[in-house]
Amino acid sequence: MKVITWNVNQVMSFERAERVATWLVDQDAAVILLQEVVCGRDEVLESRLGDTHDWFYARVRGDRSLYGSAIAVAKRFGARRVEPLARSEAQEERRSAPEMVIGVEAPALGVVISAHFPNGSGWGWGKINVWRELQAWIDGRTGPMILGGDFNAPGLEVDGKAYCFGTQLQIGGHFRDLSPSTARMFLDSGELAPVTRLWERWKDSEGREGSGAEWEEVESWIFNRSAEHGLVDAVMSAPDVGDVASLYSHYVRGIKTRYDHIFARGWRSTSASYFPKTLRRGDPDGPASDHAALVVEFEGPTSQAVLTQPSITEPPPIRGE
Repeated sequence: MKVITWNVNQVMSFERAERVATWLVDQDAAVILLQEVVCGRDEVLESRLGDTHDWFYARVRGDRSLYGSAIAVAKRFGARRVEPLARSEAQEERRSAPEMVIGVEAPALGVVISAHFPNGSGWGWGKINVWRELQAWIDGRTGPMILGGDFNAPGLEVDGKAYCFGTQLQIGGHFRDLSPSTARMFLDSGELAPVTRLWERWKDSEGREGSGAEWEEVESWIFNRSAEHGLVDAVMSAPDVGDVASLYSHYVRGIKTRYDHIFARGWRSTSASYFPKTLRRGDPDGPASDHAALVVEFEGPTSQAVLTQPSITEPPPIRGE
């Protein structure tokens, strides 16, 4: 079973939307997770994936025209749309934050989730609220699951441990906030392991405040403690991951980072690779980027667990449409 996640980077032209759709169709994937698809070109993807071919296609739009997420699931899995994750204050704030996470229930496959989170402190503490909702959503369901998307994190990985926005790195005897620049300084230092601490307090533009420990605990669980929630990093656990360079989806100031991820429960990954093309005009090959597709092959499911959440016979209304 092939699963693809791709931040298609707003597909700003009909031509590129057609090229993206053609590539996706040619892959004959069972599950396609898309981010940044709602920009006036999402109808191209919906037509190619939802109408022409045998997929169930669900999308959710944010309040702004540039953002939204979508999932295409082969109809043989019996997919049904479920409520997208959403923060209650989102409609008042007129921000597209909550509509970045959408889930589909497919009884023959499990729960499939497409997620998209901003860099660093984007959305402020509202980002942490969405992370909490996602974790509760995952923990409230049993059985097989696929979670993928563009997480824009972690900012640094060392020996399998992920460090996120709540961390400060010791650089030259002083602690500095984790950023591409400070991560680069650490890597250039030749140190084997970073000396870190968590920042004390931070207030976002909305006046909400919290500690670095709170932030790091919530954002890093998916990378450092996913097994506690029954999830496995499908990329790093795959026996065949191809060229080591293909593990890293993005280069920020010379730092290799993995911003795109696929986690699985009840499915065993057999191979993983990044498609090294963004399909942009003038850049046919494209640099390593979190705007290129991640492809994972699975076998399984590894257990016969049955989904226990209530079945949804009628698709609920989608906010933002």
